[in-house]
Amino acid sequence: MPKKFTCPYCFENFAVKKVQHRCNSDVKACALEPDDKLSAFENLSTPKLEKRVIEKPKFSLASLFSFNKKVKCDQCNETTFKKVCPNCHNNLPRTIGKEKSVFFAVVGARSTGKSNYIAVLIDQLENKLCTKFNSDLTGLENARNIYKDRYKSYLDNNTPVPQTEKGVIPPMNWSLKFLKDNGKIGKSLTISFFDTAGEQLDCADLLHRENKYIYNSFGIILLVDPLQLKTVRARLNGNIDLDDVNTAPNQVLENVIALIQQARGLTGNQKIQIPIAVVFSKIDAVYDIIDEDNPLRYTSDHEGYFNLHEFNDVNTNMQSLLDEWNEGEAFIRKVETAFKHYAFFGVSALGCHPGKANKIAHLEPKRVEDPFLWLLHKNKFIKAKKK
Repeated sequence: MPKKFTCPYCFENFAVKKVQHRCNSDVKACALEPDDKLSAFENLSTPKLEKRVIEKPKFSLASLFSFNKKVKCDQCNETTFKKVCPNCHNNLPRTIGKEKSVFFAVVGARSTGKSNYIAVLIDQLENKLCTKFNSDLTGLENARNIYKDRYKSYLDNNTPVPQTEKGVIPPMNWSLKFLKDNGKIGKSLTISFFDTAGEQLDCADLLHRENKYIYNSFGIILLVDPLQLKTVRARLNGNIDLDDVNTAPNQVLENVIALIQQARGLTGNQKIQIPIAVVFSKIDAVYDIIDEDNPLRYTSDHEGYFNLHEFNDVNTNMQSLLDEWNEGEAFIRKVETAFKHYAFFGVSALGCHPGKANKIAHLEPKRVEDPFLWLLHKNKFIKAKKK
């Protein structure tokens, strides 16, 4: 079992034995009291009232063998399972100390489709990929409610997920368990997804809480809107509703690179070890200017493993398109120079361009899972082979 953990809220690292617990009793002996650490984390002017955090639990034989079972409150003597971070006092996933915790950062400028991507990816994981990979995805704490209210409710009504406004949506923590052929649980990990406003990457500020998860991540999914490229806009002008011009893809990439290099103290000749999946979203919007037989037009084929043949085909075709689109060539060089592990993908979360009507005619995702599976493969959570 893991000996250390990273809090999915403040991103501080601790030994598992340092995890604290919050009293969960309803007795008067433990009434609500101001939680200064949680209030400071949430930047509240008025202290937030919560059940007390048990810094010195009562001794029990069970606590000698597993902090995961339960502890006794030193004030009311009631037991609790609720774990909290010793630094920020946010509730931790119940899998802390039991499963490896990984963060996958989904980042990009405003209007690149991050929220739609996350919404459809989780849906694809749960309803398609878990069957293919003999696995199970379980929402931890309030992840299921966040997903339903913030994402699924819109897709069910054939409406794109609204853009994320400035501020922080709590991370969605999910437990992904892989089953062995004999039915026993094999690899098990806790995955945290974050959805932040694109404006957070307009500057590479180490102190931005929303940016900390990037340089603490196990993999980065950088979404780029191809409709922001000048060449693409010129070719499609008049054939599709184009959004306003936002932060240039090169600028967002440079900010991500600067953020990680500064946080990890990398010199100019040291490459970033975090694998990055450069994902061109809304690929359906450029079907008119790509070949009929381009693999980006078709769905993925990963039957219980990461399909390396398909991956190489998509990666090569996406880079060829970028070369064809002129300014994309410089973008490729920038990625190659900064990152040791990288790949290029083209995906469509919705399968169609909503346009001014802001309606999804027919939800038909294309290759949404490819970047995520590649990151799982690079982190050795799933196997890969050529078909």
